[in-house]
Amino acid sequence: MRCALVQRRASLERCALFADLTDEERSLLILDAVERYYVRDDPIVKKGDAPTSLLLVLAGKLKMTCQLPDGNERVIDILSPGQTYGEALVSPGGTHPVFVTALARTQILHIELRAIRQLAAREPRFRLRLMTSLSERILLLKQDIVATSCLAPVQRIAGYLLASSTPTQAVIELPAYKWVIASKLAMTPEAFSRALRDFVESKIIAVQGKHLHILDRPRLAALVQ
Repeated sequence: MRCALVQRRASLERCALFADLTDEERSLLILDAVERYYVRDDPIVKKGDAPTSLLLVLAGKLKMTCQLPDGNERVIDILSPGQTYGEALVSPGGTHPVFVTALARTQILHIELRAIRQLAAREPRFRLRLMTSLSERILLLKQDIVATSCLAPVQRIAGYLLASSTPTQAVIELPAYKWVIASKLAMTPEAFSRALRDFVESKIIAVQGKHLHILDRPRLAALVQ
């Protein structure tokens, strides 16, 4: 049990939202936290449910989705280890605005919202970190809205690849299945695969399984202009 608590504290320390907390504060958050395991396609959160916990991904992948009028789903975001879901629901009264589903075998630490609220009420610096995290998430969602509304599919993919890499880190491991990324970019899987093939033929990228190698970053950046 003690080993599990130490591992959970370490997981919180590696998460940006909780990195500035003291060991005592992290211990309070994990006191009633619960680790749960899920397999691919397991539902974790349903839209409209009342929230009880903040989710910290320890292993695996999650997708956040909404349902379109035609019954299909649209991927809003993909969460990887170290990322969280639920900051927007810390204030009482809200319900889950999206569906959250496991993309693979996934391990999640469910941290009681009650404990989050108590710590936020007591510690101004944690309140500020919560606000910062929310602001960052809102900014990313706005950027996604602008991209899917105003940019051509090729521009969306180029922007996604640029945002997922750096000039010194040119290898990208796709965080999910191609159809999931295509949905996040508001395009069909066929259009996404076709654009990647065009990038490969133009020697802008190279593909090796789930890894993409950016060969010509300036040309990729020019596609977004």
